Formats: sequence, structure tokens, C-alpha cells
Amino acid sequence: MHRSPLLSTWKGWLALVAVSLIPLLYSAFYLGAFWNPYGHLHRLPIAVVNHDQGHDSQAVVQSLRQANRVILVSNRTAQSELHRGQVAEMVIIPANYAQKLSRGHILPLTFVLDPGNNYLEALLMQRQVEAIQSSLAAQYQHTALTTLNRAAKRLSGASGQLSGGLTALHAKSQELASAANQLGQQAAAMNSPLASGITHISQGQMAVSNNMAKTACSANKIYSGLTSLGDSLAPLPQVNPSHFGHLIMVNPVNQYGAGLAPYFLSLSLWVGALVATVLIPGGNRRTLTLRQHTSLGLSLAQVVALAAGVLVILPLSPRMPWAFWGVLTLIGVAWWAVIRVLAEKLGDAGRIIAIALLVIQLAGSGGVYPMPLSSPFFQAIHPYLPMTWAVNLVRYALSGGLKPLVWANVEKLAALFVASWAITRGIPGHWRFNTPLLEAVDTSDDTAT
Repeated sequence: MHRSPLLSTWKGWLALVAVSLIPLLYSAFYLGAFWNPYGHLHRLPIAVVNHDQGHDSQAVVQSLRQANRVILVSNRTAQSELHRGQVAEMVIIPANYAQKLSRGHILPLTFVLDPGNNYLEALLMQRQVEAIQSSLAAQYQHTALTTLNRAAKRLSGASGQLSGGLTALHAKSQELASAANQLGQQAAAMNSPLASGITHISQGQMAVSNNMAKTACSANKIYSGLTSLGDSLAPLPQVNPSHFGHLIMVNPVNQYGAGLAPYFLSLSLWVGALVATVLIPGGNRRTLTLRQHTSLGLSLAQVVALAAGVLVILPLSPRMPWAFWGVLTLIGVAWWAVIRVLAEKLGDAGRIIAIALLVIQLAGSGGVYPMPLSSPFFQAIHPYLPMTWAVNLVRYALSGGLKPLVWANVEKLAALFVASWAITRGIPGHWRFNTPLLEAVDTSDDTAT
């Protein structure tokens, strides 16, 4: 029995090592490149066109510089840079911005994006625009409430002075009424008509005094109300949205790459098993055991390289480390069994079917976007796709999510493995569709140099 060149030569072992690293390279390169894009939005350049030179407009520019790469340019240059894709966003500060703001008028900034250059970049910058708008609104609210608070306190002080003046005037009017009353009594003995007139004056003075008292009382109420208003306005600038609700993350995932990891880890093992069929294609039944053992060993090597590699290369911290290794092993052998049965029974056609299944599962497994956002067709097939089960299991191992579905998904993948292996071993025969060679095989001994 001849020894396999794949297992007995250094070139064969080099090929095996290279294929065993395919899943790791696939996952590590992509996840590493986009591990935390939202944490690096400050790297995207922003062109700022400032048509106003007031203090408030300069403050806006400084606030933008704290979180972004800001380039101060003219309007023409900004438009040119945006259309060429050199900047991600264009911000225009209008003329008289500071003057209008100081008078309590809001003059909005203009934000210009170009989704045609890069759609995802435009989506990311929309989040930046919303953050800038929220920051400016908070600053305006703080300024407005501070001004209102100061005005209320000044009005409160003035109303206090008014109340004091009215109280003094009330006291003087009472003295005047008393004097007029005495004068009326003295004049009564002298002249009845004069006494009657003085009495009317006294009564009028008393009425004025009573009205003064009521006015002073009202002024005191105004003073008390304005004081309460000033005290109520004082804490308002410290109000923030968290006072109106609490957000609770049950199984938090802190990075974009960690959220995509279940999808790419499952996908990369499928790709690895598919590439392995290039080194170990289907053959006759006599060497089936050797092919199965060799390809299974290669699949397990891919799992070990992938799991160990992503833990070392990427800042990935599985919540359940042992489950992480176990889940990847189950997924690896399940994919191995499926693709081996396709390669053994259908040859090159089996590889094509494996690629088609990969494409369908990429769209229907829900590895990136929630399935309710997908089309009805993919929503319908989603629960029945093996990649769906795999993604759910890796999500559980990494973050603890979808715990109620764990054992059901384990059983499905295990059943898929057993069924595929049983078909490969137990059902004889095959229908291999191998593509014709591009060039005719030259059987002559070509030793020309």
C-alpha cells in the first residue's frame, strides 16, 4: 500500500498547516479590522466652514475638535473635499450665529453628508450629527435656564423692594387717615358742613389705606412666588435624560467585533471545511476511512487554531470559556460531516452545493441584523438553517445570550453530524460530477528543461 504524499512529504504537511489556518485568518483579519469602529469615529475628518467669528461660533469649533478631526476650510474647498471623499462630513456655521444666539434666537448649523461616497460612513456620521445636535441643545438649554434664573432673582429682589415700599406707604396712609379723623372731630364743633367734608376725606383716606394693604399683601405673594421660581429653576441645568429612564443591558456586548464574532466564527469553519476538500477530495470506498480520519483531524486542527488564535489576537473574552471550546468543536465536526458527504457522494457538484448553502445561510442565519428586518423568505427558512443554530450557540458561549435555546441547538447540530456521517459510511455508491480539465492530460514524459 502506497503512503499518501499528503501525509509523507513536507509539502503535504505544509499544505495541511496552511489549510488549518484558513478559519483563523478569515475571522481574525475581518474582526480585527473592524473590531470597534464606533470607538474610532474621531478619526473621520470633518470640514468646518465658519462664516461667523463670534465667541459662540468659536466655542462650537472647539467642541467639535474635542471629538473629531476638524479641518477649517472655505465653503468651496469643503465641498470639493467632500465630493472627493477626503472628508466624511461638512459642517457650516452661518453668519451672525453668535449674535443671534446671544439674543435667544437659534440659528441652526448645516451638516452635509454624501452617502454616495460611502453609505456606511454616512450612517456612522449621522450618529455624530445627532451627538453634536444634542450637545448644542444641552448648552443652549443651560444658558437659557441660567439667564432665566438670574432674571427671576432680579425680579424677586425688585418685588421685595416694592412690597416694602407699599407697606411703608400703607402705614403712612393710616397715620394720615387718623389725623384726618381727629381733624374731623375738632371741626364738628365749629361747622357741621366742614365736618362732613372732612369726614368724607377721612373715609376716602381709609379706603386708600385698605387698598394699599391689599396691594402690599399681593406684592408679598408675588415676591414669595418669584423666590420659589428662582429656587426651582436653580437645579434644572443639571437635569439629564437618565433622570427619565434607566437602560439595563442583560448580556452586554461592548464591541462591534464581539457582536459579529458568532457569525464569522461559524462562517469561517464552514469555509475551512470546504477548502479542505481541495486537499482531500472524494474517492473510492477502499480509502474512505483514511480520507475521513485525515479530514476530521484537519477539521479539529482548524477548530484549535481558530479558538486559540482569536483569544490571543483579538480582545475576545468568552463568558463561558469551556462552552466556547466545546461549541466550536461541535460546529467544526458538524460542518466537516456535511461537506464530506457532499464531496464523497457528489464530487465537484458537492462543493458547488456547499457554496450555495453557505450563501443562503449567510443571508438567513441572522448573524448581523435581526431577522425581522429581513425579507419574508429568509425569515421563513431562518429557524431551519444549521448556521442559525451555530450562531446562537456561539452567542451563548461569548455573552450568555439565548440560553433557553442552547440544548435544542446542540441536539440539532449533533443530529446533523450523525446523519451526515452515517450517510457517508453506510450508504454505498456515489454520483460524482467532476468538472472536465481545461487542458488535455499529456501522458508523455515531459522532461524538457
